[in-house]
This record gives sequence, structure tokens and C-alpha cells, in this order.
Amino acid sequence: MGFLLKASLIISFAGILSLLLISDYQQPTPINTRSVQNLNLGDFVEISGKIANEKTYKKDFSVLTLTDRHGSVRVVCGFCSKQEEFANQTVKITGKVSIYRDAFQISADKISGLKNNGI
Repeated sequence: MGFLLKASLIISFAGILSLLLISDYQQPTPINTRSVQNLNLGDFVEISGKIANEKTYKKDFSVLTLTDRHGSVRVVCGFCSKQEEFANQTVKITGKVSIYRDAFQISADKISGLKNNGI
């Protein structure tokens, strides 16, 4: 192999590796329900609150209403099955900001149950 081919392969692999490392270490921005409207579409965020309402529309598609002391926000979950019940639980949600019908919402990538409030 020629020198230019070896050099270009090494540079390509180094670039791919650096992109993977950057994407793994991207931390979500902690927010509350009031600050969702001040963010940009696609921002990677983390929010905690209580699930006040849960509607399952398809096998693995649910719309949750997350509330905290500042207000509420809609959370779309494309991986929540009917067996999972989040109602009345305090959770931490990581996802991206999106808009549906002129209202801000969060498209969940991960939902972690913090505790059950027993309500």
C-alpha cells in the first residue's frame, strides 16, 4: 500500500473514533417544564417529574404528561409498552425537544423510574 492510502485510512479511523467518543460523552441539559419553550428543536435534555397522565395509542407508543412544580410537558415514548405503567411515578426522562401541533414536547430516549409515590 502506498503512503497516501495508509495515511488516509489512519486519518479516517481517527476521525470516526473521535466522533464516537464525542457522541458518547454528550451530556443532556437539565431542565424543568417551564424552560422547555426556551430551547431549540433537537436539544438533548434531561427532566425529572411525576407522570400525571399516560395514554397508550399503539403497542409501543405512549404519550405521557410529566409535571413538576413549574408546570407540565408532554413526553412522547416510542418504546413504552402497555405492560409498563408510569402513572403516578416520579421519573427522570432523557430525550430531545420537539414540537407537535404548536406545542413543545420531549421525545424520550430513556426513562428511569426514581421512586413510586404510592398514589
